[in-house]
Amino acid sequence: DDALMLLAEDDPTTVEATTTVGLPKQSINRLATYSNTILTTIFLGSAVLLFQAGKSSADWSRCLAVATNASWTSTLLKATPIMLQLLVYGEILPNVCCMLDYRLDHIRVALFL
Repeated sequence: DDALMLLAEDDPTTVEATTTVGLPKQSINRLATYSNTILTTIFLGSAVLLFQAGKSSADWSRCLAVATNASWTSTLLKATPIMLQLLVYGEILPNVCCMLDYRLDHIRVALFL
């Protein structure tokens, strides 16, 4: 019901274009924010439950063995640029696709450059 109420709300003080289904963009943004909050809460709850379910069968000595090994620092240093590039790629790619109106040929050129 809350999601439907968010769709029904319309702020007359703002002048915004409507979406293709005829709903104000502000209502769509509210619905997206509400949905994102719900999904994030579900994800965090699932992660906690998964950790709780597996912590009794985890072999924690393996974590300590890696931490005491001297080579883990060099491995971490080698992996850092790759991890940073993956994070940036995952944040930027959806925005680039949206800006290019999801046209595959334009996206390929942008990724190549």
